[in-house]
Amino acid sequence: MRAPATICVYVGLDAFGDGLMKLPFLRALRRAFPRACVAWLAGKGRSAFAHELAPLASGLIDEAIENAGIGSR
Repeated sequence: MRAPATICVYVGLDAFGDGLMKLPFLRALRRAFPRACVAWLAGKGRSAFAHELAPLASGLIDEAIENAGIGSR
């Protein structure tokens, strides 16, 4: 099985506390797929990974996409 070139992770809301709780997932994802481009897609609103948590996500997320307009909120 080939490793994925890009992985898109969708999250509805992504506030500061939510982001802290998701860091172990991001570390595991990066360990499992070290060469994949990881795109973090915040469906509604902003993403803490594009702002306050950007230093902690460095090397884990390649692109943080905010306000995608996807989701029910």
